[in-house]
Amino acid sequence: LVKVSGRRDSIEQPAIVAALGEASRYIQKFSYQSTQQPLTTDDGREVLAHRLSIDFERTLVNQLLASAGLRPLGSVRPGVLVWLLEERDAQREFLGRDEDPVFGAMKQRARERGLPVFRPLMDLEDQQALPVGDAWGFFRESITQASNRYQADSILVGRLYRNPTGDWVSQWLLLKPDDDSQSFEGQGVGLN
Repeated sequence: LVKVSGRRDSIEQPAIVAALGEASRYIQKFSYQSTQQPLTTDDGREVLAHRLSIDFERTLVNQLLASAGLRPLGSVRPGVLVWLLEERDAQREFLGRDEDPVFGAMKQRARERGLPVFRPLMDLEDQQALPVGDAWGFFRESITQASNRYQADSILVGRLYRNPTGDWVSQWLLLKPDDDSQSFEGQGVGLN
């Protein structure tokens, strides 16, 4: 329901909470798929793990969302291009590795909602098209022009730095094609 609606709070709606007691009614089919990964059971045996795959009855799920006053996002989800920057030791630079904890956490949250997120290649073309200072300054025209080659539906730019108390601060700019944009920020002791 979170993935279909795109809203984490969807499972807190009274109509949905009531329907969770009869969740099997929304299942179309299910199967188990081998992961070929060993798993140790509580009694110490080693077995191959399996992944449960469930297909839900789309019409019933959509009706359930409607009864809670929510709408499904649809099957075609907007791709989001993510430019990430970090300031460390007075140096600002792009984070370009998929192993970055911030991007890894973002990918996980996006996967839970069925949203495709991807990073720029950070090749020479990207480095020339979007200087670090322009991205850090959230200069929209530079960011949009540098992102054109990726044909993303939306662009998310994030800058990360430590405040004087040592906590991480994140500031974000989400650019959408209809010239609508949103800014938001967060703070925490870690990057995850």
